[in-house]
Amino acid sequence: MIFFGCYPDAVGYSYTEPTSDYNGEPWQIGDPCPIGCYDLHIGTIHTEARGNTAGPGCLAGVHTEDSFTIIGIPAGTPVNFFAEFQVTGSLSGPGSVGATVYDNLPGGPSATNGTNTPDPSMHFTVHLPLSHLAGDAFRIRADLNVGGDFPDGVAVADGVLRFGGLPAGAIVHSCQNYDLPVPTLPASWGALKAAYR
Repeated sequence: MIFFGCYPDAVGYSYTEPTSDYNGEPWQIGDPCPIGCYDLHIGTIHTEARGNTAGPGCLAGVHTEDSFTIIGIPAGTPVNFFAEFQVTGSLSGPGSVGATVYDNLPGGPSATNGTNTPDPSMHFTVHLPLSHLAGDAFRIRADLNVGGDFPDGVAVADGVLRFGGLPAGAIVHSCQNYDLPVPTLPASWGALKAAYR
């Protein structure tokens, strides 16, 4: 789901395609994205919101969910590993950036992190321990929400989902062809765009 609006109203749209922008068009890193976009192939989300001088502010968010499987090792092998949702971006003026990762909705564990402190080059990581059997499907949801508050707050954020702590030979794959298992150091939006051109 991708949603956007100015308080107290927000409109969201749900999509099933592996990539999308707010209008339901395919999106990839480097394409314009003034509200919210995602690419499940590379576990990447972008969203941004700006304050509204005529009201309390505006918000935007992208919520993605995909089905993953550990492959490359014998099915049924217990695996303790982790998901990392790496967030980079900027926050100027009043506003907020928040990220959450959920395991096996509904009722599974979750982890969250965020900030409402202005920072021109923020980065933080949401770390979620996981335990699944190789070959069994599990669902991971990643949410990235931003708000630009009255009168001039601007929040821009990118999130990248990675998996780590896997045994030798194991990778995490999804029905959307996600296959990037190793956590990376936080990268800037420019570095991400350059890497995937």
